[in-house]
Amino acid sequence: MTRVRSNLHLLDDDSFRRVLGELAAARGVALEWPDWEPLGKAVDGEHGGWRDDPVLEELFRRARGDFGGWMQKVVHAVTAILGREPRLPLSSEDYQRIRAEMQRRRAALVFNVTGEIVDGEVKLSALKHLGLIEEWTRWPASAALYGVLRQRAGGQAPASSFTMWVKMEAAPPPLGPLERQALEMARRSAATYVSSIADDVGHSMEEVVLAAEKRAIQNRIATSIETRRGFSGTVSDLFWDLKSKGINRDFERVVRTEMQQAFHEGNVTAIREQEKDPDPLVYKLVRDEACRDCLRLWTEPDGAPRLYPLSELERNGPNNAGRKRAEWVATVGPSHPNCTDSPCQVYSPNVTPHLFDAIRERRQGR
Repeated sequence: MTRVRSNLHLLDDDSFRRVLGELAAARGVALEWPDWEPLGKAVDGEHGGWRDDPVLEELFRRARGDFGGWMQKVVHAVTAILGREPRLPLSSEDYQRIRAEMQRRRAALVFNVTGEIVDGEVKLSALKHLGLIEEWTRWPASAALYGVLRQRAGGQAPASSFTMWVKMEAAPPPLGPLERQALEMARRSAATYVSSIADDVGHSMEEVVLAAEKRAIQNRIATSIETRRGFSGTVSDLFWDLKSKGINRDFERVVRTEMQQAFHEGNVTAIREQEKDPDPLVYKLVRDEACRDCLRLWTEPDGAPRLYPLSELERNGPNNAGRKRAEWVATVGPSHPNCTDSPCQVYSPNVTPHLFDAIRERRQGR
Protein backbone atom coordinates (compact mmCIF):
# COMPACT_ATOMS: atom_id res chain seq x y z
CA MET A 1 0.00 0.00 0.00
CA THR A 2 1.37 3.43 -0.98
CA ARG A 3 1.85 5.82 1.89
CA VAL A 4 -0.44 8.82 1.61
CA ARG A 5 1.41 11.98 2.60
CA SER A 6 -0.98 14.89 2.87
CA ASN A 7 -1.61 17.75 5.26
CA LEU A 8 -3.56 20.98 5.26
CA HIS A 9 -0.48 23.05 4.59
CA LEU A 10 0.08 21.08 1.36
CA LEU A 11 -3.32 22.05 -0.06
CA ASP A 12 -3.90 24.86 -2.52
CA ASP A 13 -6.62 27.41 -1.72
CA ASP A 14 -9.36 25.63 -3.67
CA SER A 15 -8.62 22.30 -2.00
CA PHE A 16 -8.45 23.97 1.39
CA ARG A 17 -11.88 25.53 0.86
CA ARG A 18 -13.29 22.18 -0.27
CA VAL A 19 -11.98 20.42 2.86
CA LEU A 20 -13.50 23.05 5.15
CA GLY A 21 -16.72 22.99 3.13
CA GLU A 22 -17.02 19.24 3.65
CA LEU A 23 -16.29 19.68 7.33
CA ALA A 24 -18.99 22.34 7.66
CA ALA A 25 -21.50 20.19 5.72
CA ALA A 26 -20.79 17.22 7.97
CA ARG A 27 -21.74 19.41 10.93
CA GLY A 28 -24.85 20.81 9.25
CA VAL A 29 -23.38 24.31 8.90
CA ALA A 30 -24.10 26.29 5.74
CA LEU A 31 -20.85 27.73 4.44
CA GLU A 32 -20.39 30.29 1.70
CA TRP A 33 -16.80 31.39 1.24
CA PRO A 34 -15.64 33.59 2.91
CA ASP A 35 -18.47 33.45 5.43
CA TRP A 36 -16.24 33.51 8.49
CA GLU A 37 -18.78 33.04 11.27
CA PRO A 38 -20.07 29.58 10.23
CA LEU A 39 -16.54 28.70 9.15
CA GLY A 40 -15.35 29.55 12.63
CA LYS A 41 -18.08 27.42 14.19
CA ALA A 42 -17.19 24.50 11.95
CA VAL A 43 -13.49 24.83 12.67
CA ASP A 44 -13.92 25.31 16.40
CA GLY A 45 -16.34 22.40 16.56
CA GLU A 46 -13.90 20.02 14.91
CA HIS A 47 -11.63 19.93 17.94
CA GLY A 48 -10.67 16.28 17.78
CA GLY A 49 -11.72 15.31 21.28
CA TRP A 50 -12.65 11.69 21.90
CA ARG A 51 -16.28 12.51 22.68
CA ASP A 52 -16.97 13.86 19.19
CA ASP A 53 -14.74 11.67 17.06
CA PRO A 54 -16.66 8.67 15.66
CA VAL A 55 -13.61 6.40 15.69
CA LEU A 56 -12.55 7.19 19.26
CA GLU A 57 -16.16 6.89 20.40
CA GLU A 58 -16.38 3.45 18.79
CA LEU A 59 -13.09 2.33 20.34
CA PHE A 60 -14.34 3.48 23.73
CA ARG A 61 -17.63 1.62 23.26
CA ARG A 62 -15.80 -1.59 22.35
CA ALA A 63 -13.39 -1.26 25.28
CA ARG A 64 -16.22 -0.76 27.74
CA GLY A 65 -18.16 -3.72 26.35
CA ASP A 66 -15.13 -6.02 26.44
CA PHE A 67 -14.36 -5.08 30.03
CA GLY A 68 -17.95 -5.54 31.14
CA GLY A 69 -17.96 -9.03 29.67
CA TRP A 70 -14.65 -9.81 31.38
CA MET A 71 -16.00 -8.74 34.77
CA GLN A 72 -19.03 -10.98 34.40
CA LYS A 73 -16.80 -13.95 33.59
CA VAL A 74 -14.59 -13.19 36.60
CA VAL A 75 -17.56 -13.21 38.96
CA HIS A 76 -18.85 -16.43 37.41
CA ALA A 77 -15.42 -18.11 37.74
CA VAL A 78 -14.99 -17.13 41.40
CA THR A 79 -18.51 -18.13 42.41
CA ALA A 80 -18.04 -21.45 40.60
CA ILE A 81 -14.95 -22.08 42.76
CA LEU A 82 -16.93 -21.37 45.94
CA GLY A 83 -20.16 -23.19 45.08
CA ARG A 84 -23.57 -22.60 46.63
CA GLU A 85 -22.80 -24.09 50.04
CA PRO A 86 -19.05 -24.21 50.77
CA ARG A 87 -17.70 -25.40 54.09
CA LEU A 88 -17.32 -22.38 56.37
CA PRO A 89 -15.11 -20.82 57.39
CA LEU A 90 -13.31 -20.84 54.06
CA SER A 91 -9.80 -22.24 54.13
CA SER A 92 -6.58 -20.61 53.04
CA GLU A 93 -6.63 -23.04 50.10
CA ASP A 94 -10.00 -21.61 48.99
CA TYR A 95 -8.58 -18.09 48.95
CA GLN A 96 -5.46 -19.33 47.17
CA ARG A 97 -7.61 -20.83 44.42
CA ILE A 98 -9.37 -17.48 44.03
CA ARG A 99 -6.02 -15.66 43.80
CA ALA A 100 -4.71 -18.13 41.21
CA GLU A 101 -7.86 -17.68 39.12
CA MET A 102 -7.56 -13.88 39.35
CA GLN A 103 -3.90 -14.07 38.30
CA ARG A 104 -4.92 -15.90 35.13
CA ARG A 105 -7.84 -13.55 34.49
CA ARG A 106 -5.60 -10.53 35.03
CA ALA A 107 -3.02 -11.79 32.52
CA ALA A 108 -5.77 -12.55 30.01
CA LEU A 109 -7.30 -9.08 30.40
CA VAL A 110 -3.98 -7.33 29.77
CA PHE A 111 -3.15 -9.53 26.80
CA ASN A 112 -6.59 -9.14 25.23
CA VAL A 113 -6.28 -5.34 25.51
CA THR A 114 -2.62 -4.81 24.66
CA GLY A 115 -1.10 -8.03 23.30
CA GLU A 116 1.38 -7.97 26.19
CA ILE A 117 2.04 -10.71 28.77
CA VAL A 118 2.97 -8.84 31.94
CA ASP A 119 3.04 -11.74 34.40
CA GLY A 120 6.02 -14.03 33.91
CA GLU A 121 4.34 -16.81 35.90
CA VAL A 122 1.44 -17.08 33.45
CA LYS A 123 2.08 -18.63 30.04
CA LEU A 124 0.19 -17.52 26.97
CA SER A 125 -0.26 -21.16 25.95
CA ALA A 126 -2.00 -21.88 29.26
CA LEU A 127 -4.37 -18.94 28.78
CA LYS A 128 -5.22 -20.16 25.29
CA HIS A 129 -5.78 -23.69 26.58
CA LEU A 130 -8.24 -22.34 29.17
CA GLY A 131 -10.08 -20.33 26.52
CA LEU A 132 -9.23 -16.98 28.12
CA ILE A 133 -7.74 -15.34 25.02
CA GLU A 134 -10.38 -13.49 23.03
CA GLU A 135 -10.51 -11.33 19.91
CA TRP A 136 -10.81 -7.90 21.47
CA THR A 137 -10.22 -4.50 19.92
CA ARG A 138 -6.79 -3.47 21.20
CA TRP A 139 -7.73 0.12 21.75
CA PRO A 140 -4.35 1.52 22.92
CA ALA A 141 -2.54 0.64 19.69
CA SER A 142 -5.68 1.34 17.66
CA ALA A 143 -5.93 4.87 19.04
CA ALA A 144 -2.26 5.52 18.26
CA LEU A 145 -2.69 4.15 14.74
CA TYR A 146 -5.74 6.33 14.23
CA GLY A 147 -3.73 9.37 15.32
CA VAL A 148 -1.18 8.49 12.63
CA LEU A 149 -3.84 7.98 9.95
CA ARG A 150 -5.74 11.13 10.83
CA GLN A 151 -2.60 13.23 10.63
CA ARG A 152 -1.75 11.71 7.25
CA ALA A 153 -5.25 12.64 6.10
CA GLY A 154 -4.58 16.29 6.85
CA GLY A 155 -5.41 16.48 10.54
CA GLN A 156 -9.15 16.60 9.92
CA ALA A 157 -11.78 13.93 10.48
CA PRO A 158 -14.08 13.84 7.44
CA ALA A 159 -17.61 12.49 7.65
CA SER A 160 -16.31 9.20 6.29
CA SER A 161 -13.60 8.86 8.94
CA PHE A 162 -15.15 5.77 10.46
CA THR A 163 -15.40 4.09 7.06
CA MET A 164 -11.75 4.98 6.49
CA TRP A 165 -10.83 3.48 9.87
CA VAL A 166 -12.65 0.20 9.19
CA LYS A 167 -10.71 -0.20 5.95
CA MET A 168 -7.40 0.61 7.64
CA GLU A 169 -8.13 -1.88 10.44
CA ALA A 170 -8.36 -4.61 7.82
CA ALA A 171 -5.22 -3.52 5.98
CA PRO A 172 -3.03 -1.20 8.10
CA PRO A 173 -0.64 0.97 6.11
CA PRO A 174 3.14 0.66 6.45
CA LEU A 175 4.47 2.64 9.39
CA GLY A 176 7.72 4.49 9.94
CA PRO A 177 9.99 3.70 12.91
CA LEU A 178 8.64 6.56 15.05
CA GLU A 179 5.07 5.53 14.31
CA ARG A 180 5.76 1.92 15.25
CA GLN A 181 7.36 3.15 18.47
CA ALA A 182 4.21 5.17 19.28
CA LEU A 183 2.07 2.05 19.00
CA GLU A 184 4.44 0.08 21.21
CA MET A 185 4.52 2.81 23.87
CA ALA A 186 0.71 2.98 23.83
CA ARG A 187 0.52 -0.76 24.49
CA ARG A 188 3.04 -0.67 27.33
CA SER A 189 1.51 2.34 29.04
CA ALA A 190 -2.00 0.88 28.90
CA ALA A 191 -0.74 -2.49 30.16
CA THR A 192 0.42 -0.84 33.40
CA TYR A 193 -2.92 0.80 34.13
CA VAL A 194 -5.08 -2.13 33.00
CA SER A 195 -3.01 -4.43 35.24
CA SER A 196 -3.76 -2.11 38.15
CA ILE A 197 -7.49 -2.23 37.42
CA ALA A 198 -7.36 -6.05 37.30
CA ASP A 199 -5.55 -6.05 40.65
CA ASP A 200 -8.36 -3.90 42.09
CA VAL A 201 -10.91 -6.44 40.84
CA GLY A 202 -8.95 -9.24 42.51
CA HIS A 203 -8.77 -7.38 45.83
CA SER A 204 -12.47 -6.52 45.57
CA MET A 205 -13.39 -10.16 44.97
CA GLU A 206 -11.50 -11.21 48.11
CA GLU A 207 -13.20 -8.46 50.09
CA VAL A 208 -16.71 -9.49 49.06
CA VAL A 209 -15.96 -13.19 49.62
CA LEU A 210 -14.78 -12.33 53.12
CA ALA A 211 -17.87 -10.17 53.70
CA ALA A 212 -20.15 -12.98 52.50
CA GLU A 213 -18.31 -15.43 54.75
CA LYS A 214 -18.88 -13.20 57.78
CA ARG A 215 -22.54 -12.83 56.94
CA ALA A 216 -22.97 -16.56 56.58
CA ILE A 217 -21.23 -17.31 59.88
CA GLN A 218 -23.34 -14.70 61.67
CA ASN A 219 -26.57 -16.04 60.10
CA ARG A 220 -27.36 -12.76 58.33
CA ILE A 221 -28.09 -14.04 54.85
CA ALA A 222 -31.85 -14.40 55.12
CA THR A 223 -32.42 -12.60 51.82
CA SER A 224 -30.08 -14.94 49.97
CA ILE A 225 -31.67 -18.01 51.62
CA GLU A 226 -35.17 -16.86 50.73
CA THR A 227 -34.23 -16.31 47.10
CA ARG A 228 -32.33 -19.62 47.04
CA ARG A 229 -29.15 -17.92 45.77
CA GLY A 230 -26.86 -19.42 48.37
CA PHE A 231 -23.32 -18.34 49.29
CA SER A 232 -22.10 -17.82 45.73
CA GLY A 233 -25.17 -15.69 45.02
CA THR A 234 -24.36 -13.51 47.99
CA VAL A 235 -20.81 -13.02 46.69
CA SER A 236 -22.14 -12.06 43.27
CA ASP A 237 -24.71 -9.64 44.74
CA LEU A 238 -22.15 -7.97 46.96
CA PHE A 239 -19.70 -7.52 44.10
CA TRP A 240 -22.20 -5.92 41.74
CA ASP A 241 -23.80 -3.81 44.47
CA LEU A 242 -20.67 -2.59 46.24
CA LYS A 243 -17.72 -2.80 43.88
CA SER A 244 -18.62 -2.85 40.19
CA LYS A 245 -19.64 0.80 39.80
CA GLY A 246 -16.35 2.14 41.12
CA ILE A 247 -14.28 -0.36 39.14
CA ASN A 248 -16.10 0.44 35.90
CA ARG A 249 -15.64 4.15 36.55
CA ASP A 250 -11.91 3.68 37.09
CA PHE A 251 -11.58 1.55 33.96
CA GLU A 252 -13.42 4.08 31.82
CA ARG A 253 -11.17 6.84 33.15
CA VAL A 254 -8.10 4.79 32.19
CA VAL A 255 -9.48 4.11 28.71
CA ARG A 256 -10.31 7.75 28.07
CA THR A 257 -6.96 9.02 29.28
CA GLU A 258 -4.75 6.36 27.69
CA MET A 259 -6.67 6.36 24.41
CA GLN A 260 -6.45 10.11 24.09
CA GLN A 261 -2.74 10.05 24.95
CA ALA A 262 -2.08 7.35 22.34
CA PHE A 263 -4.12 9.28 19.77
CA HIS A 264 -2.08 12.45 20.35
CA GLU A 265 1.24 10.60 20.38
CA GLY A 266 0.40 8.83 17.11
CA ASN A 267 -0.51 12.16 15.56
CA VAL A 268 2.80 13.76 16.55
CA THR A 269 4.91 10.83 15.36
CA ALA A 270 3.19 11.11 11.98
CA ILE A 271 4.14 14.80 11.93
CA ARG A 272 7.75 13.88 12.67
CA GLU A 273 7.72 11.25 9.92
CA GLN A 274 6.21 13.63 7.36
CA GLU A 275 7.61 17.07 8.04
CA LYS A 276 10.85 18.28 6.48
CA ASP A 277 11.08 21.10 9.03
CA PRO A 278 12.97 19.64 12.04
CA ASP A 279 10.99 21.82 14.46
CA PRO A 280 7.62 22.87 12.97
CA LEU A 281 5.26 25.26 14.69
CA VAL A 282 2.12 23.52 15.96
CA TYR A 283 -1.13 24.42 17.66
CA LYS A 284 -4.24 22.78 19.09
CA LEU A 285 -7.90 23.68 18.70
CA VAL A 286 -9.93 24.04 21.89
CA ARG A 287 -13.58 24.62 22.60
CA ASP A 288 -14.89 27.96 23.79
CA GLU A 289 -16.16 26.17 26.90
CA ALA A 290 -12.83 24.45 27.55
CA CYS A 291 -11.36 24.71 31.05
CA ARG A 292 -9.39 27.83 31.93
CA ASP A 293 -6.13 25.89 31.84
CA CYS A 294 -6.60 24.70 28.25
CA LEU A 295 -7.63 28.20 27.19
CA ARG A 296 -4.56 29.62 28.95
CA LEU A 297 -2.21 27.09 27.36
CA TRP A 298 -3.61 26.91 23.84
CA THR A 299 -5.18 30.30 22.99
CA GLU A 300 -3.85 33.83 22.67
CA PRO A 301 -5.57 36.78 24.39
CA ASP A 302 -7.26 37.68 21.09
CA GLY A 303 -8.81 34.19 20.83
CA ALA A 304 -6.56 32.73 18.14
CA PRO A 305 -4.78 29.43 18.74
CA ARG A 306 -1.34 29.72 20.35
CA LEU A 307 1.70 28.46 18.45
CA TYR A 308 4.52 26.37 19.92
CA PRO A 309 7.64 24.80 18.45
CA LEU A 310 7.02 21.06 18.50
CA SER A 311 10.32 20.54 20.32
CA GLU A 312 9.04 22.64 23.26
CA LEU A 313 6.01 20.39 23.69
CA GLU A 314 8.22 17.32 23.53
CA ARG A 315 10.54 18.74 26.19
CA ASN A 316 7.53 19.39 28.42
CA GLY A 317 6.74 15.69 28.43
CA PRO A 318 3.84 13.58 27.19
CA ASN A 319 1.32 15.13 29.61
CA ASN A 320 1.01 16.97 32.93
CA ALA A 321 0.86 13.90 35.17
CA GLY A 322 2.68 14.61 38.45
CA ARG A 323 2.47 18.41 38.12
CA LYS A 324 0.35 20.68 40.27
CA ARG A 325 -2.41 22.40 38.34
CA ALA A 326 -0.70 25.78 38.55
CA GLU A 327 2.38 24.20 36.93
CA TRP A 328 0.62 22.68 33.91
CA VAL A 329 2.31 23.37 30.60
CA ALA A 330 1.53 22.71 26.95
CA THR A 331 2.36 19.09 26.07
CA VAL A 332 2.14 16.68 23.16
CA GLY A 333 -0.66 14.76 24.85
CA PRO A 334 -3.84 15.91 26.60
CA SER A 335 -3.38 18.73 29.08
CA HIS A 336 -5.31 16.78 31.74
CA PRO A 337 -7.52 13.67 32.09
CA ASN A 338 -10.71 13.85 30.00
CA CYS A 339 -9.22 16.73 27.98
CA THR A 340 -10.99 17.27 24.65
CA ASP A 341 -8.43 19.50 22.90
CA SER A 342 -7.45 18.49 19.39
CA PRO A 343 -4.12 16.81 18.65
CA CYS A 344 -1.32 19.01 17.35
CA GLN A 345 -1.78 20.62 13.95
CA VAL A 346 1.09 21.98 11.85
CA TYR A 347 1.12 25.70 11.14
CA SER A 348 1.35 26.72 7.49
CA PRO A 349 1.86 30.38 6.58
CA ASN A 350 -0.14 29.86 3.38
CA VAL A 351 -3.24 28.32 4.96
CA THR A 352 -3.39 28.48 8.74
CA PRO A 353 -3.84 32.29 9.05
CA HIS A 354 -7.26 31.90 7.40
CA LEU A 355 -8.16 29.37 10.04
CA PHE A 356 -6.91 31.61 12.84
CA ASP A 357 -8.81 34.62 11.47
CA ALA A 358 -12.02 32.60 11.45
CA ILE A 359 -11.60 31.54 15.06
CA ARG A 360 -10.42 34.95 16.24
CA GLU A 361 -13.28 36.86 14.59
CA ARG A 362 -15.94 34.45 15.81
CA ARG A 363 -14.67 34.54 19.39
CA GLN A 364 -14.52 38.32 19.33
CA GLY A 365 -18.13 38.38 18.13
CA ARG A 366 -17.45 40.04 14.79
